[in-house]
Amino acid sequence: MAFARDGAQFSQMGPEIELRDRAPLGRALAKTLGTKAAVLMRGHGAVIVASSIPNVVGRSVYLDLNARAQLQAIQLGGKLTYVEADEAKLRMTDPNEYSRAWDLWKRKVVNSQLPNSNSQR
Repeated sequence: MAFARDGAQFSQMGPEIELRDRAPLGRALAKTLGTKAAVLMRGHGAVIVASSIPNVVGRSVYLDLNARAQLQAIQLGGKLTYVEADEAKLRMTDPNEYSRAWDLWKRKVVNSQLPNSNSQR
């Protein structure tokens, strides 16, 4: 299994954030994010960015899926093979990288809001 190792982590946020602390934390978070697509915030989840809503949703879905797969691979032991940064960038050149999946996700949301939609999932 292959994973990208070039990620960003942000650990300057404590459990309680005062309103006066938000602007400096926002600047620090933006600096940490830089040109990356996502940053993990210790104890606060993640920030994910993209050029469109479908791409942000797609990156969010696959960040979660890939994190779970990576955790399972680590728990199984053995050597992990990480995707090099150049290879990862090649996969992100399509501005509509999740357009097919986006249509599926929209249908799932619409179907989940219909009465008696359990049979359609």
